[in-house]
Amino acid sequence: MDWKKSRRKERNKQPRPKYINFPISFFCSLDGERLDVPQFKAMVGEIIHYGVADWYRRECSAWQNPQEYDYSLFSQTLGKMGISVGDNEKFFYDAVLPSMERVTRSAGHAFCGIPIPWLISFLNDDKSDFECLQFLAYCAIRSILGRGLFDEFAPVPKRITWEFMLSRMAGNDSRVPVEYLPPFIAAYAIRRKRDKLRKSLIYKWHLQTLGQSCGKGGAFYMIHDSIPIAQAIEDLKNCKEVARKWRKKGQADADQSP
Repeated sequence: MDWKKSRRKERNKQPRPKYINFPISFFCSLDGERLDVPQFKAMVGEIIHYGVADWYRRECSAWQNPQEYDYSLFSQTLGKMGISVGDNEKFFYDAVLPSMERVTRSAGHAFCGIPIPWLISFLNDDKSDFECLQFLAYCAIRSILGRGLFDEFAPVPKRITWEFMLSRMAGNDSRVPVEYLPPFIAAYAIRRKRDKLRKSLIYKWHLQTLGQSCGKGGAFYMIHDSIPIAQAIEDLKNCKEVARKWRKKGQADADQSP
């Protein structure tokens, strides 16, 4: 069986997590010499509010005003997202309400999709500043790669520069010179810290790169959340083979053209 069809079949057997898609510009609120964890958690809370507002707006009928509280519809939205707030739904809705307008103003920005349980974990659990930084890097890469290998129209991993990733970590849609980035992010332009972050993304967040040394840039390959790393590496080899065949075919077509 074709490896891509086999992978799609395996993915269909697994329960898919619910995601929140949010603009990467949320990260612009973080600044300083060090990453402030309470400030980071406040940002994650805003992202969750944004996601709930987005889901709630899509649940509303065309004639409904999303800014008018509908208890049953809001409760249904939270249920679909797997979010429990106990008896505080009206209070939670009031906290979500300011995000309604931001949902309508976010078109055109770079977006990132993250599983809801991950966001709740980073909001409620104790996390170190480096773990929070890894989260920013993962979101930055995911916003650039999109579906990566699992998009049948883009089976070849994308090459991104390290500076572009750092820029996305700071909430920028496009590349920004390192000197204009927040100090706690710009510090990871140094090779020693860059290698530390790369290794964390590979071994803890299941990302892969093409080649062992990437210099200032690297081709990151997104691995699906529930796929074992050994299988992902095998997929990467298959992906390289597909890319090689495409290049060979393209060269052959070019040689045959008049």
